Amino acid sequence: MAQPFIQNVRIRSENTINFAPRVQSGARCAKSEKECRNIFFDKEMLDANLCYTNSRIRVEIADCQDPTKNSYMRECDHNELMAFSGRLFIAEVKR
Repeated sequence: MAQPFIQNVRIRSENTINFAPRVQSGARCAKSEKECRNIFFDKEMLDANLCYTNSRIRVEIADCQDPTKNSYMRECDHNELMAFSGRLFIAEVKR
């Protein structure tokens, strides 16, 4: 029994773009780097990340036996988390 030949060629109507590409409405009004970052990382996501990060830091502090390391081990705040995520983003872009 012969198999029908299947073409891997798209027809012209499948290749035609019927709309002009544009930025979504939420990103259209973003003018600064902070506004652009807030599109991808909203406040709820950052708060959850901060909560889990600080809970992990608390576990590390409790498990630490060396008292000299406890002097610089502390929970991070929102600004530190934003700065760290920005540095990670820049490192990835420059890579």
